[in-house]
Amino acid sequence: MRRSDREVTELYQQLEIIQRCDSCCLAMHDAQAETPYLVELSFGMEHADGKTMLYFHSATEGKKLDLIRQDARVSFFMSCGHALVYDEAHQMCTMNYESVSGQGIMRMLSGSEALHGLDVLMAHYYPDAHKGYDARTAAVTAVYGLEIRSMTAKKREKKV
Repeated sequence: MRRSDREVTELYQQLEIIQRCDSCCLAMHDAQAETPYLVELSFGMEHADGKTMLYFHSATEGKKLDLIRQDARVSFFMSCGHALVYDEAHQMCTMNYESVSGQGIMRMLSGSEALHGLDVLMAHYYPDAHKGYDARTAAVTAVYGLEIRSMTAKKREKKV
């Protein structure tokens, strides 16, 4: 990392940044187009037994799932805490932020694993309000988990 002064190296701090983020961008390899394919998704995060998992959901068909089935290796990025900082004395501005990026292996989930993934995802947005799922909706929902293999985090917090 070029700006090591902004690097967040402690795992617990990286996980805290993830918890503060509202969405996650996933990049998959699209061999046919010879380009990355990037989507922004809602997510849930769980850290247990030394593993960090990100959980996602979508319809059961579509380009994203086709690409994951072809190549389960994905990259992710998320950021939060955006605040423009204007320094009038120096006539410059910058942006405060926190971000996490990394790589991992995506896997399709089913049965109790899929329901657990949905529970984790719902808890990220509605920690006290989740009461279950409509069986018809759950039946047409794909749930997948990203086991993070590596990640880095950065934080810029400039005060004027």
